[in-house]
Amino acid sequence: MGLLFSAMGGAAFGQDSPRGIVVLGDSLTHWGDWKSLFPDAEITNCGMAGDTTEDVFARLGPAISSKPRKLFLLIGINDLLQTKGQAEVLNRYRAILKKIAKNSPATKVYVQSLLPVNTEMFTSSFSNEDLRDFSQKLQKIAEEKKLEYIDLFPCFLKDGQMDREYTSDGLHLSPAGYDRWKELIEKFVTE
Repeated sequence: MGLLFSAMGGAAFGQDSPRGIVVLGDSLTHWGDWKSLFPDAEITNCGMAGDTTEDVFARLGPAISSKPRKLFLLIGINDLLQTKGQAEVLNRYRAILKKIAKNSPATKVYVQSLLPVNTEMFTSSFSNEDLRDFSQKLQKIAEEKKLEYIDLFPCFLKDGQMDREYTSDGLHLSPAGYDRWKELIEKFVTE
């Protein structure tokens, strides 16, 4: 497999050089300027716009080949947009976590909840209640596997919707949204 690169100017991954922290997920992760958000941390952005849990599972090897100290995972919204059932998505999520544990056992994994959407700006087949329910199931998986769970969901809400300040289109994050995400994970990045 060839080298893969972060589109946001991140370092190449899939190499054997050691890495500090990997952020892994879909467009929400991909479009984050993690190096600017955390200039003192060695962060490799392994987010890829459009990714589902199946995609993350398929490209997990290069993302963890450097045996990172920490990995922050946020994935699942695109699966739900494609109307895949929660059970199927959660099973794939478990497979991702199992593969990380097997291939990079010293990596500390942080499971992050999904973020809400603003249904006034973004039309979808699911509601914020569905996303909250899915995230609560993710929390149970994290607890079963004794992994750190970060509940981002309520911190982005205003009146039951993704706060307009934090989103550019009802789904993706604005610069203020990325600043909020940074605030919520900063203690885990720097510990």
